Amino acid sequence: MRKFLLDFVFRSANLCQSQMPRRKATEFPLILRNKAGGRVKIYPQKNRDKQTFIVEWNAGTGRKREARTELPEAKLRATEILSDWEAGRLDRTEISVGRLLYLQTCEEKLGGSVPLMDAVDFYLAHNRNVQTSLDARIVAEQYLDAQRRETRSDRHLQTIEYHLDHFKKAMHKPIRSITADDIDQYLTTCGHTGRTRKNYRITLIAMFNWARNKGYVSGVKTAAELSQRPNVIHTEPGILTPSELRKVLTKADEQIIPFLVIGAFCGIRHAEIRRLTWGNILWDDKLIVLSRSATKTKKRRTALIKPNLMTWLERWKDREGLIVRHGQPHKLTKRAADAAGIDWPHNALRHSYITYAMALERNAAAVAEQCGNSEGEVQRSYKALATEAQAREWFSIFPGVSN
Repeated sequence: MRKFLLDFVFRSANLCQSQMPRRKATEFPLILRNKAGGRVKIYPQKNRDKQTFIVEWNAGTGRKREARTELPEAKLRATEILSDWEAGRLDRTEISVGRLLYLQTCEEKLGGSVPLMDAVDFYLAHNRNVQTSLDARIVAEQYLDAQRRETRSDRHLQTIEYHLDHFKKAMHKPIRSITADDIDQYLTTCGHTGRTRKNYRITLIAMFNWARNKGYVSGVKTAAELSQRPNVIHTEPGILTPSELRKVLTKADEQIIPFLVIGAFCGIRHAEIRRLTWGNILWDDKLIVLSRSATKTKKRRTALIKPNLMTWLERWKDREGLIVRHGQPHKLTKRAADAAGIDWPHNALRHSYITYAMALERNAAAVAEQCGNSEGEVQRSYKALATEAQAREWFSIFPGVSN
């Protein structure tokens, strides 16, 4: 009987178990969708003895994956992603709260009238070149190297080197980002007189034009050209009287006489005289030939030798080599002026020649051609500073003739 009962119970249990509905196994990959067409996939992954579930979806910038240890957690994450898409939000893991607030602040600053992306596009279009621009100091060095290769005069190179050394100390920024206001502010530090600031500005205009040709800056006009022109107060050039020149010539060292008389009676610049040789003088034609390498403007020109100058130079007619052999003729000139008791004005010889030539000839074009100046500068600075009588006295100074 006991055996029968046990057998009955066993069979009944098996019958009940067979009649219970079986639980369907989950099929992978499990794909969850939403009404907007979004799709997130879940599939298992076994790494050694550890089972994980991978949540995979396309984030727009590429496929993304996240791992969860339990299937319910993976389903919850997939639901969050689909919910975000339906609401039109970014994936909540893509942006922090702080970043979102930053973007909102940017949009508020634009006042709602300009989309943030439009503002970004505008900035990139107008500032991309600034960020890749060469530093102004590098451009200044390249410009100086180019000037040295063009065999500029020593005086010219010294001038622009001095100007640009000051510029490099002041401008630590890309060349494209320099504005006309920057140049204006910089020029206020370049000197006390308008003439000095004008000279600095001229150097900058030349450098910026060179930089534009190289593609370092752009625009019809550069920042240097757009800067304000310094107010230059024109003063009359200082000149010598005929009697003062006679006194200096009587006190001058013999080796400096050619330097003094060529400057006084021919108007050639001091630096140009120092580059001349005796071979540059055409005695029969009464001309001094200045080659391109000798002139400041790099333009060939000739200068007429007046009768009194020819008389002064005749004693050196058979000489060869440089006309001025002393390394510092200005020192010998000052020594002679001091000995004669003369206050020597700046660039006195050239200023005096142009002044007296204008008074005598009344032809600004001819005087400008002789001296390598512009006709306008001759008219503006040297006209009516002396009388014709004074001019005749100046060009009547001969060797051995006293007052």
